Amino acid sequence: MRNPPLYSHAYRFAELVFRGTGTFPKQLRPVLGRRLEEHALDLLSHTQKALFNREETLLKEALTLVDSIKLLLQLAHDLKALSHHEFGQMTDTQMQIGRMLKGLLAYRRKKSGLPMQETEDDSAAR
Repeated sequence: MRNPPLYSHAYRFAELVFRGTGTFPKQLRPVLGRRLEEHALDLLSHTQKALFNREETLLKEALTLVDSIKLLLQLAHDLKALSHHEFGQMTDTQMQIGRMLKGLLAYRRKKSGLPMQETEDDSAAR
């Protein structure tokens, strides 16, 4: 059985993170490396649960993790712990996961008849 694309992306992202943090400088590995790894695993777990459970809170928590991961990746890149290539791969995958999660949330809200809630990005664009 094939995994849903959202789960496959989250799994690939976790793999990328674990490969990338393995080469972190010694002083950054215990804190920044571990935090990135834990967030990647939490995102994978939340994604799996959200796909098979209809709770909106799991999707929102996964989206919050995506935002936190974005900040951690930027910090790791700025501190030269991640190469430009690694940063690009991880960021692209993280952004794809975020778009998929937002799409799934919108689909479920529409299907359930709940009103679409405006995101911060939507309100800032006005």
